[in-house]
Amino acid sequence: MIESERAQGGGPDACADAAAASLELELPAVAISVATGRHAVRNFCNGHPLDHGTIAIAVSEALTNVVVHAYRDTGGGTMRISATMLVDVLLVVVSDDGVGMSPRDDSPGMGMGLLLIDQLAGAVDVDSDHGGTRMEMRFERAAETLRG
Repeated sequence: MIESERAQGGGPDACADAAAASLELELPAVAISVATGRHAVRNFCNGHPLDHGTIAIAVSEALTNVVVHAYRDTGGGTMRISATMLVDVLLVVVSDDGVGMSPRDDSPGMGMGLLLIDQLAGAVDVDSDHGGTRMEMRFERAAETLRG
């Protein structure tokens, strides 16, 4: 597992103190890594006015999609998780180098994961091709904490 926390500064989206902390993980795309990634993102969110339960569910769904679907033809690979606290939003990115998204008649799930993620996150953007998938999820901070 590769894990680092680093400070990012500058830019219009950086926190007011110009040091937006970020989390970056690279994990094997196996079932136990779903819990590891979920807990890491949840711990990263501690102290921030966010709905931690909602974020944990969405991150779990995104990571589970990688484990179940990304490397189905190759037998294994890695998944990457990053989380960055911006001024009014948490940005979480889950990515892989798998086969990309495509319909599967033999899917072991009910096909509800992406719909659930879309309902939980404030915004979701997915880029996918045969070189992998990148899912970007944004979660807004609680409104009352944004007032000065």
